[in-house]
Amino acid sequence: MPAEDYILCLGRIEGHKNQHTLAEACQMIGKRLICAGRVNHPQIADLARWRGAEIKEHSEFEEAMELLARARVHALPSFSETPGLANMEAALLGVPAVMGTVGAEPEYFGENGLYANPWDALDIAHAIEKAWERPRWQWKFIPQWDSVALKAVEWMNGWPA
Repeated sequence: MPAEDYILCLGRIEGHKNQHTLAEACQMIGKRLICAGRVNHPQIADLARWRGAEIKEHSEFEEAMELLARARVHALPSFSETPGLANMEAALLGVPAVMGTVGAEPEYFGENGLYANPWDALDIAHAIEKAWERPRWQWKFIPQWDSVALKAVEWMNGWPA
């Protein structure tokens, strides 16, 4: 399916998911943003709308996957995330993904992900611009959680006492 010229943020709309800063980044570079998910924090949805985002509350999984499959980029630069199901779904569909630098995503997605400081709209904007130019390619496999957990334990064991 050919990509359309929009960025999708798939996930609950709330402060933790950071749609308001993502919307600011998209506004800075003139890119269309669609935020699809249940609105848990109306003030975050209002801030994102004020910065130009379209909010789509969806209830059907198929609708969300169709939006994701057509997106040029998936972006979820949250303040802390497990690997994130939406990012895994993007990877399986071949959609380039922008993720936050806080949480387990860098360990899980490695060099295949694009990362941005969730507190920095300009850094998010730069990551989106890189993702925008990336070709689509479907991952042959997604890493198993236990292999990522082992990497995390190795990393934590390297911390100074």
